[in-house]
Amino acid sequence: MKQPYRLICLLLCWSVNLLAQAQGKDISGEYIHKKYGTKIEIDGHNFRLIEPHVYPAVWHNDTLAICTFKWADKHFIEINSKSPVTTALSEMSITESADSSLNDSITIKFNIPHQGMLLIDVSDNNFKNHRFKYSLNKQTAIKLPKGIKKFGFSVGPEEIHPHTPDGSFWGVTCFCPILDFDIEKGTNLIEINLPTINDSFFEQYYVVDEYVRVENNKLYWKGEVYIKR
Repeated sequence: MKQPYRLICLLLCWSVNLLAQAQGKDISGEYIHKKYGTKIEIDGHNFRLIEPHVYPAVWHNDTLAICTFKWADKHFIEINSKSPVTTALSEMSITESADSSLNDSITIKFNIPHQGMLLIDVSDNNFKNHRFKYSLNKQTAIKLPKGIKKFGFSVGPEEIHPHTPDGSFWGVTCFCPILDFDIEKGTNLIEINLPTINDSFFEQYYVVDEYVRVENNKLYWKGEVYIKR
């Protein structure tokens, strides 16, 4: 009975030792995709996907993914990025007030630093949807009929640019808070501040529990190969 127990202990120790060796391996550096020039930068346990601007820029920010990673086993790292939606929700603020110049409606004004065109849908408790194109230089607010008691909203980009030549897009397509918001009695001006919805919000790749194979000086991710410079 002692021999199998000792064997199991030895196997467990061997497995833990292998994982510890893998986790201690430093793979920091730049890894380049030969065909597209896309670059992966690794610094410690930070992992970034960067798209070079070698042609007229499509992206406002060339960093398309910001992740951290941990070793899953000897050959694979698991990468994750912080949810942009969760961050936007935590930083969002809504202010209600009464404006004597607004007598016949409820104005909902959005303060969003995004420089491009956005599509904003505002729904009310009468099951009506109100859509408008948000632009810092043109329209930043929408008017709802007086008497509305609740509203909900969603924000999305007017255009989506794919992350890959084959048309794949791996980012966030909509900021959609689930709950409706109650409107206090006497309110006719509502300001919604969304400071984290900037030009890169709908561009960056949101990574959740993905695996990258590490083999010598190469990284294998989503069917593509990146070679260490």
